[in-house]
Amino acid sequence: MKQAAITRPKITRIDFALTSDLVVVNKIDDGTTARTAVVVDSSIKERAKLDEMLSWCEANGWSVRRYFPLGARAWKGQPRVIRTRDQIRKKHADLTNHPVDGLQLHALDLAYDC
Repeated sequence: MKQAAITRPKITRIDFALTSDLVVVNKIDDGTTARTAVVVDSSIKERAKLDEMLSWCEANGWSVRRYFPLGARAWKGQPRVIRTRDQIRKKHADLTNHPVDGLQLHALDLAYDC
């Protein structure tokens, strides 16, 4: 009997969400659209390691976008849109109605950031 090949998810995006002293790292197989994104692995790291992790990504062919103080996002290769037009409008309204200290909304591209 022939065994089916096991295919491992391909990590194509990494999200770094900041808390006061930690970084939640979600490794994601985002397939071809935001609707098919699957978290492959999730871990918690010390916030002090964030610069080191982002530098590693950049040195290894990942595109990195930072949106401090909330976090950062990295894509293998070129950045890919993670939100539809309606989702961008909703996210903009949410951030306008509930501002985050230190976050410069006008400097974000909500198709990719946050």
